[in-house]
Amino acid sequence: NAAVLVFTFIAMGIMEFFKTRGKFIGFAILFGAAGFFRMMSAFFFSRQYEPTMIKERKSADIWRTLRSLTRTNFGRLVILMSAFTFIFSTAQPFYAVYLYRDLKFDFLPYILVTTSPMLFVVLFQPYWGRRSDVAGNAKIMKLALLFAPIGPILWIVSPNVGYLVGLQLAGSFFNAGLNLALGNYIMDEAKRHEVTRNMAIFNACMGISAFLGAFLGGILATRLPLVLGYRLKTLFLLSGTLGIAVVIIGYRYIKEVRKVAKVSTINLLL
Repeated sequence: NAAVLVFTFIAMGIMEFFKTRGKFIGFAILFGAAGFFRMMSAFFFSRQYEPTMIKERKSADIWRTLRSLTRTNFGRLVILMSAFTFIFSTAQPFYAVYLYRDLKFDFLPYILVTTSPMLFVVLFQPYWGRRSDVAGNAKIMKLALLFAPIGPILWIVSPNVGYLVGLQLAGSFFNAGLNLALGNYIMDEAKRHEVTRNMAIFNACMGISAFLGAFLGGILATRLPLVLGYRLKTLFLLSGTLGIAVVIIGYRYIKEVRKVAKVSTINLLL
């Protein structure tokens, strides 16, 4: 994340320099540099040492896990988060479009709003890590999911840069907890030989859901009625409203899988 932030601001400086000298040259430099560094990464990755893999005696049966999704804690979590990711992804790719096309943001405010979550998430993870150790992961996931769907709705309130950065700050606070708790929960719930399999299933389902959600969002973005003068605001409102419905339906299926102390929400946060 630190590297992404540094190079994002470098890219912003390049685009600001070429804004009046030819944007095509600026984008050509950025894309050429990205391709060059990607090839460097591939070279160094190819030289990484691969330790010998010890095969477990119990083979992982992916299809059996998929068939039993509705009957296990892990399976119900996958279904809930797939639905949530699908709904959330209908709006997620279009925040950048809204900022740059509709609000006509310059590169500096655009970069501040779009990259601030990366910094905020890094800052908040230690906060949630300590609480995960004490109170478990289910409580943190429930708390984060209660607030997460409100984010898309709040995007329609104001175009002010300070407001949007503050909104990203609040969203990153809960997203940091959700992402940390999800990973910990999957590892806590699975047996040792099931961890990598369950992680693979979870990530695959999230990726497919994100693709389908963004695809649907692209279809809806030009067909929805206007809200406060913008179709994308309608999409944000729809995404947040449906997200709330998904959370209400799936909230009760999140159950803690290890013994933890009972901690009130106020004490957890403070």
